[in-house]
Amino acid sequence: MARASARSSPLCVTELLQVSHLGISPSHITWPRVTMTSDQWICIRHPGFQKNKHHKFSTAITVLNPHCSFPKTWEAAASSAKMNPEAPIIGLRAGLHFQVIDIESRKNITKYQMSSEVHFWTWINTKIIAIVTETAVFHWNVDESGNAPQKIFLRHSRLEGSEIVNYTVDSSIKWCALTGLLSEEGTVGGITQVYSVEKGLSQCIQSHSVCFTNFKFRENVWSSTVMIVTTRPGLEPMGKVHVVELGSHKPGNFAPVFHTETFDFQDPWGRFDFPVSVQVSSHLGLVYVTTKFGSIYLFDLESVAPLYTQVICPDIVFSAVLKQDTQGILAVARNGQVLSIDLKRDHIVKYVEKIAKRASVAERLSCLLSEG
Repeated sequence: MARASARSSPLCVTELLQVSHLGISPSHITWPRVTMTSDQWICIRHPGFQKNKHHKFSTAITVLNPHCSFPKTWEAAASSAKMNPEAPIIGLRAGLHFQVIDIESRKNITKYQMSSEVHFWTWINTKIIAIVTETAVFHWNVDESGNAPQKIFLRHSRLEGSEIVNYTVDSSIKWCALTGLLSEEGTVGGITQVYSVEKGLSQCIQSHSVCFTNFKFRENVWSSTVMIVTTRPGLEPMGKVHVVELGSHKPGNFAPVFHTETFDFQDPWGRFDFPVSVQVSSHLGLVYVTTKFGSIYLFDLESVAPLYTQVICPDIVFSAVLKQDTQGILAVARNGQVLSIDLKRDHIVKYVEKIAKRASVAERLSCLLSEG
């Protein structure tokens, strides 16, 4: 995969902010204390600030928009907190108890108490919170008060003993992917349970991170639901990226796509590194794979051809999301850096054509980027 010096790199890496400058201890800049459900919000759960010697430390929540706003901090008895992807609404969990609050009015929107231990939860869109227990996955529509979470599917036995790190769905909520990590021969293995809501069937695949997107492949008549899978198989020195077209074949389209590409991990972390996030710009047809030890890999979505790789951070990266305005990504690192990784629009086309040797990809990017 092509690499370049910082000067000739087709990516621009910028530190937007440093979390420790907010007065938060580096020991609390960890997953899952620091969460991002979109590029609009960063949510941090940390010890409260002591007002005087008689005031005990409590749990505090700090929320900020990394692009423009000042942070808001308040005390809250919560074991985890995550922001709605778009609205100024926060979800809080304390044990089995869930509460959803409007952070501007401080009004309680809805609440619910689960009957089983919660292993993971996240917003999957602006209205639904997914809740993962030891045995099942639930969707809770918080748009109306009083709604109870609905069971979507049972967890597969292959996820038993794993640490659940992600749950994602496609835009129609017809496809779901639940990912867990587990210790495996001195490395970190990944298992993802892929579930079809329409067919009521599950399949487990080897994967560390998964995402879905809608994309129209070149010369196809209709757009498709596409799953992008990244993994590090055991002690193998190389990672893999799979691009898989899901669902039934649509008349007028070519045969369903199933592409695979390999990539090398960067030294000196080749033995222990693995993908922690995969993000897709369906508009530009680009795939961003971010690894635990701070590398980013750029692929073409159409063909899964490798385009570029770069080390973006000297520390562990534990969260990344797509930036809607620039179609780059936003990443948070263990050292407190919040990094914006964007395409150099005046350089990426020339780089892909001349260095990566992908003329058709360069032509597509040139047309799309010129549209603004």
